[in-house]
Amino acid sequence: MEDWTCIYFDGAAEPSNPGPAAGAAVIDLPSGQTIIVTVDLGVQTNNVAEYSGAIAGLKKAHELGCKQIKLFGDSQLVIYQLSGRYQVKNAGLRPLYYQAHNLLRKFDHYKLNWIPRAKNSRADAAAGEILKAKLPPTLEIPDDLPYLKPRVGLEAEIKELRQKGNKASFKQWLNLKSGRDKFSLLKGEALLSQIPDIVKDAVNEALRPEELEDEKFVATIYRWYLRGLPAKLALKKCRVDAEVSANVSGARK
Repeated sequence: MEDWTCIYFDGAAEPSNPGPAAGAAVIDLPSGQTIIVTVDLGVQTNNVAEYSGAIAGLKKAHELGCKQIKLFGDSQLVIYQLSGRYQVKNAGLRPLYYQAHNLLRKFDHYKLNWIPRAKNSRADAAAGEILKAKLPPTLEIPDDLPYLKPRVGLEAEIKELRQKGNKASFKQWLNLKSGRDKFSLLKGEALLSQIPDIVKDAVNEALRPEELEDEKFVATIYRWYLRGLPAKLALKKCRVDAEVSANVSGARK
């Protein structure tokens, strides 16, 4: 039996969902050659971007004459809908589902595989390059801002995130849970009064416009800062949680 062609797909809408979106696929051919395809989608949802990345990869593999493929993606929605495990309840996704499904049927054999985001970094980076060109530059929060002692019970997790920074896995960010603590109750001036002005200024400069308008999002950043995450990592934590929440909401529609 002929060797398999492996297709890794991804897509994203940033800084909001829906928002400026792009899809991408990395195709590893049996010969050892790698081909990357990308698609600029204008303004779309994250789920449309994911599907579009998969479709772009399937189209290119078919054009190249590939006979059997393995499709890999970190979107459970796309992989599980194409495998029949999930129903396609969102009317806007149905045309993309049928397009991808029909492309799969053009191959002699295919396999669908969900993978963690950490194992899909090449497709993620390819989609990210398209988005970088479309998005206005944002300021980074400096690494040398003051930060606080980790809250009791979170010492090990926060210490590891401090050490790894942006190299921490998606799962590590998700696994950091606060539960309901004394910081959860802080709001308004009672919360802001505990945040150094230098930290508030740096956070405000790094926030995207829609984040700056979301008082709940900003308050959550400050609560994580008070629990011991440096401001830069507190913002990262909140963005990861917001992305997961948007994906879950999209899957339920």
